Parts: sequence; structure tokens; C-alpha cells
Amino acid sequence: MTSTLSLSSLAAAGGDVVTFMFRRWYSELHDEVAAASGQLMAGTISADRWAERAQRKADALRADPSVRKFTR
Repeated sequence: MTSTLSLSSLAAAGGDVVTFMFRRWYSELHDEVAAASGQLMAGTISADRWAERAQRKADALRADPSVRKFTR
């Protein structure tokens, strides 16, 4: 039922759909954000700490010339 709803919602949205590709494009960033999000939801880190961790990983990936950079 959920996937049917999702597909019909996507179809109804037409061109007004936003997708996040960073999970596939930057799996290391995804993993860090997921880990930090779990800690944020558990109350063991603050929102500021979450943002710092995500930004630090994004900055590291941006500076790494071996990481392919994607654009839309």
C-alpha cells in the first residue's frame, strides 16, 4: 500500500519532485549523517553537533580529489 501511494503521489507531483542523490553519490556522507541522526534522535548530541558532523564530512569529501563530484 505504501509503495502504491508513493507512486501515485510521485505521478501527481509531475515535475515538482525533489530527490536526494547523496546516498548514492556520497555514501560516506550518508553514513555519517545517518549515524549522527540516530544520536540526535536518541538525545545524545545536539542539533548543532549534528550539523557540525555533517558539515565536516561534506567538507572532507569536497576536498578529496579522489571523490567524484556530481552536479545536477
